[in-house]
Amino acid sequence: ELIAKVTEENWKYTVSVTFNNTFVLAVPDPDDIAVDIKVEKTVKNTGELSIGPEGFEFVLEDTLNGEKITLQTGDKGTANFKLPFTAADIGKTYTYKLYESNNGIKGVTYDTDIYNINISITLGQDNKLLASITMNEKTVDTAVAEFENIYYAVTPPTSDNNNISFWIIL
Repeated sequence: ELIAKVTEENWKYTVSVTFNNTFVLAVPDPDDIAVDIKVEKTVKNTGELSIGPEGFEFVLEDTLNGEKITLQTGDKGTANFKLPFTAADIGKTYTYKLYESNNGIKGVTYDTDIYNINISITLGQDNKLLASITMNEKTVDTAVAEFENIYYAVTPPTSDNNNISFWIIL
């Protein structure tokens, strides 16, 4: 805005010019972030046979809307849920529960632990999104849920019931 003013006193003219500038500093939206929730699976083999930690299914359930994400463990017994957050999530807290699906594998006693996970999104002073995580009411830097199943199985007997004396006589 430009304001000009002319004043006169005893045939002297004074011109005053005032500039009123308004600057708008455009702050870009902060970059999106992702929060990892990691699963570490172990299997305690107690019988004659053994199985590995791969192929077990885990569920991450949003307790507000009931939406579920499922993942299976890889060959090392790990799975990773990656949750994206944007500027629209600032000031919100998301609540999840994480548990293992019981897929009915014979001889397996499944871990029944349930992890309650809260993720709160805030904006830091440097215009970056921050995520605060609690697991079972404890603040954590990284969300890692550990599950252990127990597997007990014995080698099944063979179905060969042939009479051994027949083979000896032969």
